[in-house]
Amino acid sequence: MAKPTEPISACLRATRDLTPDVRLFEIEPDSPLVNLGPGSHIDVLVPTDGRPQLRSYSLAGSCADGLYRIAVKRLASSRGGSIGMWRLKAGERLTIF
Repeated sequence: MAKPTEPISACLRATRDLTPDVRLFEIEPDSPLVNLGPGSHIDVLVPTDGRPQLRSYSLAGSCADGLYRIAVKRLASSRGGSIGMWRLKAGERLTIF
């Protein structure tokens, strides 16, 4: 099935630190999940400097349980995507594509 091109509301269900600088994000879309295959990615509107910026993240693992999982490495020298993602807390609302 193809990746959606329209925005989808989603909830950040949980985060978990995999290493000191890599965090796993579990994202549950409000609408039925598009089951994307290995090597797929989702786009996330990430709050950066007070405004949303679109960032792409590769999926990490299966979507069979209805969750998209992405792993984000925190980079101090990034343009804000990783820092914005790391500021998010479980329960926050996201927009994904």
